[in-house]
Amino acid sequence: MPNGDNSRRLKSYGPFLCACAAAALSLLVYGWSYSTNPNTAQIIPFIKKLANPALYPGDFYIASLSAFPSLYPRLMAGLARFFPLEPLHFALYLCVKVWFMWLVYKLAMELFGREDAAAMGCFLTAASPLSNLLALMGEDPLLKTALFQTSFAAPFALLSLIWFLRRQYIPAFILLWIVYFINGLSANFLTALYFAVFIGSKPNRAAMLMAGGIFAALMLAWAVWYMRLSNPFGGAGPEFAGLLKLWYPGHYFPSGWSAEKWRSIAIFLPLLAWFYFDGLKHTALRAEIKAFLIAFAALWLGAAFFAEAVPVRQIIVMQLFRIDSFFAAIGLLFAGRALCALVEEGARGTALAGLLLCAFLELTPPLCSPYVFAVFFADRLAPRAAKIAAALLALFAASGFLVSPQSWEKSLVLTLLSAWYLTGVELKLDGVRRRYALVCVLALLPFLPGMAQRISGGFEYLDAEDKAWLDAQSWARQHTPESAVFLTPPDRYGFRVFSERAPVVEWLDGAAMHWAPGAEKIWFGRISAVRSAAAAASARKRGAPDAGALSAQDLGYGELDMKGFQDLAGLYRADYCVVHAGKKIHGLVPAYENAGFIVYPLKGEARAPRRRVIPRIIIARR
Repeated sequence: MPNGDNSRRLKSYGPFLCACAAAALSLLVYGWSYSTNPNTAQIIPFIKKLANPALYPGDFYIASLSAFPSLYPRLMAGLARFFPLEPLHFALYLCVKVWFMWLVYKLAMELFGREDAAAMGCFLTAASPLSNLLALMGEDPLLKTALFQTSFAAPFALLSLIWFLRRQYIPAFILLWIVYFINGLSANFLTALYFAVFIGSKPNRAAMLMAGGIFAALMLAWAVWYMRLSNPFGGAGPEFAGLLKLWYPGHYFPSGWSAEKWRSIAIFLPLLAWFYFDGLKHTALRAEIKAFLIAFAALWLGAAFFAEAVPVRQIIVMQLFRIDSFFAAIGLLFAGRALCALVEEGARGTALAGLLLCAFLELTPPLCSPYVFAVFFADRLAPRAAKIAAALLALFAASGFLVSPQSWEKSLVLTLLSAWYLTGVELKLDGVRRRYALVCVLALLPFLPGMAQRISGGFEYLDAEDKAWLDAQSWARQHTPESAVFLTPPDRYGFRVFSERAPVVEWLDGAAMHWAPGAEKIWFGRISAVRSAAAAASARKRGAPDAGALSAQDLGYGELDMKGFQDLAGLYRADYCVVHAGKKIHGLVPAYENAGFIVYPLKGEARAPRRRVIPRIIIARR
């Protein structure tokens, strides 16, 4: 009896242990980010401003805080009174990650009722870039490698979804209401999924209506809070959509997507769709999943139409493509069940499952995935062609030893799995679980060097330039007043985080237009001013004006001379400029320098008089 009690107790702890293992795996494979993450670079200055109102005086980006539609910065600012901000982020991130993985396990059990499928779903969620780095279209998965409002909302959103699928509609909608206060985008996507189920579900419609009524009443409080947010920039200008596309097309404009992104979509969208439709016959929640698939497709089509055909600003900024975060999160669980079924088929099925795992774990650009894609669909639809596809994959993998010898682990794994699929050799592995373990270990083999590096060097990777950037910020915080303003390379971001000082403009500052329309005019005016000053400096050097189009990669900041910096200092009351190491500005003496950056003071007496300038606006045609 005691042994039986221990076995039952261990089994009851199984989901939690699986979640802890998955969280640890995700941390080892992808690490975490705080110092140089673009998402935290947007939010941490808000937190610091709330904790110390004297910081960032006159910073236009920080002024957008009054319109930011999330309680997350205020919650973190309250906690920051008692704990240092960076350790606080890491501790909360670990808690959120474990809770999220536990909910992933629970969601898989709701869908399929299989512990092996739930464990495989956790493994895929922990190790796939689709759930850690980049989803297919909207790009941001539910839980990324940093803690900010989207990541913090992820477990709440997933718990709401689980309760909804259990038909516990009232707690599901109450939690949905809470998510609206943390991250409205995730809440909008959940609302769309729930509405799709409501439209197609006659038996449960009355219960959903009752829960929906409670939700509507609660949303009145949210509406009052939302209406009290104030936008200091007066609303969007007529060039909003063009500036948003210039800033970053990834979440909104398919015409601006890269060929690499389209390639990933062409590979993984059909593959995940196959797993969805194949898994419908294995889940008791087929009606809800069908409704979800309709909602996914409808929002993607709507996002494309209202961004490209008939641009509507209010719909564009809802970032409807990002509902693929839920598509990928649920789709990986369907993929996990399918991989378990493949392993149960025998040797060839196990080899095919291993190949699919390698594809799901492949970082961009997707090189082996198209070949694995061909092998899988040939195996399912045209078995005679499957061995030909596998042979081509084996040749491609073997050539990797010559083309990229530093990635020999990946080439070895793909070659072994392809050969195993071709030969169908039965290995002496007793039990299906050992086959699961084998394919998971093989798929992780290419990641072992990086995992070892994280164990020895820390979970946040910083290269030499990143460290120099942080050192320059630390100097600014320690040696300049809180009112100091810096001109910084616009393509670098996050200067506010550790310096606690205001930059004139960063390219990333364009994000403020999402929650404070009108901020794009100030952002673009400053970007254009930097570009114009750089063009003038280039003309002084070369005797000819630089008529190049504006882009994120070509602002010409490195071309600025002393006069250019002083002209910009006169416009924006800048006290210092930061340039890349090696750039000497004649007439200025460095106040600080390290291996990556130099900080020059811009003396007050050398500044041009402050004047209002309307910069020329140039938008690069794509």
